[in-house]
Order: sequence, then C-alpha cells, then structure tokens
Amino acid sequence: MTWLVCDYGEVISYAPREDDVTALAGLCGLGAEEFTEAYWSRRVAYDRGDLDASSFWSSLASRPLGPEALGRCVDADVASWTRLDPRSTAAIEACERRGWRLALLSNAPAEIARALDATPWFARFEHRLFSCDLRVTKPDPAIFRALLERLGADPSAVTFVDDRPSNVEAAAATGIRAVRYDGPGTIEGL
Repeated sequence: MTWLVCDYGEVISYAPREDDVTALAGLCGLGAEEFTEAYWSRRVAYDRGDLDASSFWSSLASRPLGPEALGRCVDADVASWTRLDPRSTAAIEACERRGWRLALLSNAPAEIARALDATPWFARFEHRLFSCDLRVTKPDPAIFRALLERLGADPSAVTFVDDRPSNVEAAAATGIRAVRYDGPGTIEGL
C-alpha cells in the first residue's frame, strides 16, 4: 500500500464537546437538542457547498444573521472541530516515517477546510480533498473516484480510514482498502 487517506472529523480531530454544542445552540437561539437536530439535518448541504455559511447559520437561527453574529457562529463551529487527537496525529506521523504517502478526504464546509489548510501540521498531506471543493460528500462513490484521480493511484494502492461504516463500505466498493476507525490504534496497526 502506498497511500494512507484519512478522514478528518472524529479520526484526526475530536468530536465537538457538549459545551461547544451548548454554545452554538445559544448563538442560534435554540436548545441543544433542537440545535443538534437542525445542525445535522442541514450539514450535508453545507459540507457539499450547496449552502454558504450565511445561509446555513441563518437557517439554524431562523433569521438573517449579520456579519458579527455570523462570525461568532463560524468561529465557534471551526473551534469545535479543530481539536486534534494527539494519539491519532502521532500514529499518522509514524505512518509517514514508514514511507506512507498521506492524503486527507473530509466532508467539511469551506470555513473548516480553509482553517485546516492554514494549519501547518496538515502540510504533510500531499493532497487535502474537501467535500465543499469537490461538491460531493462521502459516501457518494463520486468522491472516491475523485480521490483516486487526484492521487493518480490504483485503488489497491490506497488505504482509507474513516469512522463511519457507510463511508468505509463506499470506499471498499471502489476497490480501496477501507478500514473502520475505532481509535488511534486503528492507524497504529496499519
């Protein structure tokens, strides 16, 4: 295997904490449960780039958000998704030292994608592919075809690690060696 392709959220990063969700819900004027349901029901469209930040956050708040309120929502959301798991990052670095080429494939809105692009640690990934740029989200098979095209690799030369079974199954259906992430040991064991 030549390429190690990692998902980002809940593989390299921790999931947002309960206090993150509470803060975001408050910014939108919602309770945590109502916010969570609304957030995830609209998130695929935001990750795919069908909704921009203003449309996404205004729809959650059920009112147009001005630049300041929108900025608070975006900043809080980005912060909630950008806490890296040091065991996962160490495992990825160890794979890199063993000769794996690295790529990132993530469902992410533009604001999170650009924050990761600007983070020096992510420069080790030769390719960073984000759903917002590709205009397709996992588990759509088109995203895995785009990945293989970008890597210029045969599926048998790619190992993909993701925490969601549907994404792992879709990658495997294209011939990629797909591994379900269940903790940093998943990457350590490659």
